[in-house]
Amino acid sequence: MSRWFKIYAVLLFVGFLSLWSRKPYLFYQSPIPLNQEERGQKITVNLMPVNESAVSGQAYFQDVNNMLEIYVSVKGLEKEIQPTALLAGDCGSLGDKKYQVWPLFGGQVRAVFYTLTVSELVRQAPLALVVYSDDSEQNLISCGQLLK
Repeated sequence: MSRWFKIYAVLLFVGFLSLWSRKPYLFYQSPIPLNQEERGQKITVNLMPVNESAVSGQAYFQDVNNMLEIYVSVKGLEKEIQPTALLAGDCGSLGDKKYQVWPLFGGQVRAVFYTLTVSELVRQAPLALVVYSDDSEQNLISCGQLLK
């Protein structure tokens, strides 16, 4: 090999090492660290048994990074998977379905609505979070009220 080729190879290797050891350049750096969530307003709703069921629990509605996160946890379920939804009205006089929430798996669910916040949800109140006994969504087994 020629002397110039060896010099070029060494310089290329040294240059590669210097680039490899640097931290990557970020074109945009969020003011919020990527491993942290910006949490906002939070509302807790108690779910009570309906129609002689034993299903009860709690639901948490919270703003996370300008999105609505709903976390539901209930006890007393007889099935592994239970449908849930947000309906207009309160538990005494239910209206039409406003939002379908993911089904409960093992008594818990975490759902995220990208185009909704807690304050927007409160403006639509009264709303009822309901848990159905099966996929037909005819029989309620638990209900919680989100009031203004």
